Amino acid sequence: MKHVRAGRVLGCLTGYALVGVVGGRAAAAATGHPSGATGWLVLVMLGVVGFCAATDRMGWGAGRRVAFVLLCWLAHALLSLAAVFALGLPLKALGLLRNVPEHMQLFEMAHTFAGALPVLAFAMTRSRLFMRQSAGDASSGTHGEAADC
Repeated sequence: MKHVRAGRVLGCLTGYALVGVVGGRAAAAATGHPSGATGWLVLVMLGVVGFCAATDRMGWGAGRRVAFVLLCWLAHALLSLAAVFALGLPLKALGLLRNVPEHMQLFEMAHTFAGALPVLAFAMTRSRLFMRQSAGDASSGTHGEAADC
């Protein structure tokens, strides 16, 4: 049985949110376009996913790890598209989303962030830094995992 290291997960997600928002605002200001913020959020997400792939607990080779990061990038694109409709339609219906640059930048960051959360959560389940093995399963050592995780 695997157990989540909740403190590490919450710390990583909080760090992602802080680095993403602060860096995203700076990137948008530097580029003068809201896409700078979303690009920064995706870059940081891929960095975290890459780190999770580098510390995987499945014993994968380098090719599978690279493919995992690329598939996470694709999954994020699909989830962000779904988040555009899930967030955008209600906000537009309530009149809270206007075609103003500040609103559009905030909306782009929100749907990019919403699409990244499930990807990050899934990637963290693959990393030995965010999951630990229970004492009863330490002797089994399935899937190439270390017994002391």
